Amino acid sequence: MGAMSSAAMQISALAPDFGSLYREYFGFAWASLRRLGVSPATIDDAAQDLWVTVHRRLESLDPAASVKAWLFGIARRVASHYRRTEQRHRRKLAAYSVSDVRGSNEPIKRREAALTMEAFLAKLDETKRIAFVLSEVEGWSAPEIARVVGTSPNTVYSRVRLARAQLRKHLMESESELSPTACMEAMRNSTQAPPDAAKRCWAALAPKLAGTGLTTAATAGTGLLAKLKLVGIGALLGGVGIV
Repeated sequence: MGAMSSAAMQISALAPDFGSLYREYFGFAWASLRRLGVSPATIDDAAQDLWVTVHRRLESLDPAASVKAWLFGIARRVASHYRRTEQRHRRKLAAYSVSDVRGSNEPIKRREAALTMEAFLAKLDETKRIAFVLSEVEGWSAPEIARVVGTSPNTVYSRVRLARAQLRKHLMESESELSPTACMEAMRNSTQAPPDAAKRCWAALAPKLAGTGLTTAATAGTGLLAKLKLVGIGALLGGVGIV
């Protein structure tokens, strides 16, 4: 236990980049994957793939760039892959039955709103979906979104406006009594990472990263040091110490 605590205390010095990114942005990355169409059935695998990619591409992160924008770009590519393998996330949420809604711990109305929003987002083309999610759910400004997707703020405004109109039409055609605001709030809440998600993901990630050596340029090649980093990050995540 003493060695574990020591490793945990040294983690900022040993692996400040990947470890701090994981701890600070895991929730954002997880939510981004869900909001981009990764289903609950495959979100764990998608999160692992995202963080393996982050580890592999960490040197390409510009210190002056937005970390969230960089991570969202990776999440976008990972989500696109998972949507294809899931047949566009089944296009609609037909797999959810009434019993799924009633069996949830969430209030039925909130669950209904979240499912309605997922069904709507699944119908949007990717450009509108990204603009809508980042604007309406994440609260990014149009210039910020424009930099991420490589377009102009005016184009972002247009995409968001069209997506809003499509949401209103979707609710009207489905004869739903839900408001767009209620749907977006339900989506925002339902796609948050569960409390144990970071530890669960790390438990699967650690062996993969140990194989590559979770090292910085200054400490590359030191096997024991890499193992201590994995233990330390696991400890800071709540006791998941895997070497």
